[in-house]
Amino acid sequence: MERDKNRVGYCTLIIAASGWIIIGAAITYLELKRNAEINPLAARVNFLLKEVEGLRAEIENIRNNTESRLDQFEKRSYEAAVPQYDDGFEGDYDDEYDEDIAEEEAGAAKGGAGAGGAAGRRRRRSSSASYKQTSAGKDDLRGKRNVFGTSPIIANSPNAIMKQTWTKPGNRTKGVEAEIVLESVLPQEQPPQEVWTQPTANTCCNTIAAHFGGDIATVSHVKTTHYQGNHRVYQNGVIGEWEPADWMKDLDMTSKFYLDSSRNGVSIKEESQGLYFVYAQVFYADQHDTAGFGIYINHENVFQCTVTSLHQAETHRHKTKSNSCYTGGLVRLTRGDKVTLREIEGTRSTVMHAPKSFLGMYRVHA
Repeated sequence: MERDKNRVGYCTLIIAASGWIIIGAAITYLELKRNAEINPLAARVNFLLKEVEGLRAEIENIRNNTESRLDQFEKRSYEAAVPQYDDGFEGDYDDEYDEDIAEEEAGAAKGGAGAGGAAGRRRRRSSSASYKQTSAGKDDLRGKRNVFGTSPIIANSPNAIMKQTWTKPGNRTKGVEAEIVLESVLPQEQPPQEVWTQPTANTCCNTIAAHFGGDIATVSHVKTTHYQGNHRVYQNGVIGEWEPADWMKDLDMTSKFYLDSSRNGVSIKEESQGLYFVYAQVFYADQHDTAGFGIYINHENVFQCTVTSLHQAETHRHKTKSNSCYTGGLVRLTRGDKVTLREIEGTRSTVMHAPKSFLGMYRVHA
């Protein structure tokens, strides 16, 4: 029995050791496989980094070349725009002449005793160089001057300060120094100015619109028994009695729409078809609590409006209630489509007065 237990223990130990060996081998295999996959990627990344460094160096080189060429271009533009000229004075002023003048004045004060010596010194200095010649390549502002007075680029340039000395060759007085504010030398590029043009206000030729107001001028007891006076008409299902606005006749818009003989519906002509915004308002003066209408395109109700007026007491049930109802929206109209307003809450009394009840439309896209 004890031998069997030992045998089971040995088997368990062998199985555990085998399991650890298998796990270790699997981990080693996965590590090797990962390294085999990572190494090419690392090499690729290093190659791309080197490429980026090379491109960065090329960009830096291009930028340096561009700046150098811009400097050369600005220098050439300056030399072309501001010509140099020589005023004939190429030497430095000799301060010894001032000493001669001072000695002359002192000699004259003493009775002319020292006049001969001063005159001799002047002759000796005159026989030598009266002016000290400077090298040809030296940029001496006292010897040469820039001409800015007639330059066309002065007005738009920043200020520059130049110090100059003016002295005539035959004048023995000391040159006068002055600081002149010169308006600059390099041409300045002006940004292009945006020109805004106001759109033309008269766009009637591309606009198609219509507006019809309620008209009571033709409504009378002779024509209909539904007229109640004071602009009120008891409509029989279809709201009508429309009249075109005056501006439609002035702009020839009446030729683009057709108002039927009963003056209840508006039809679209072929050249007027397109996407329209259609709107309408009806003013009700009726005893009912609710009233409303729909905008119909042919026989389809596309937009509608409803108003409600609640009575506060039983005695007010039959009191006339006044309300206006407005609606509108976008709809496509084609040739022959007829636009009408129809009651949707039953027949009601409406006020057919142009400011209160109207029907209109305008085309927003052909």
